[in-house]
Amino acid sequence: MDPAGIPHDVPAAFVAGALIGVATDWLQRGCPDTPIEMTTRTKPLLRALATGTRTTPTP
Repeated sequence: MDPAGIPHDVPAAFVAGALIGVATDWLQRGCPDTPIEMTTRTKPLLRALATGTRTTPTP
């Protein structure tokens, strides 16, 4: 399949890049939080993107 024939989905690329960035940072720091803690901190940000609201993550 030729990637040039696939429409560019900017929001999907943005979210994918953000998630990869968070995972990379977490790994490079030696996984200081559990995967569940990372999910708890990331989920509100994804929800805010989906709903268009602002949120401040809580530690």
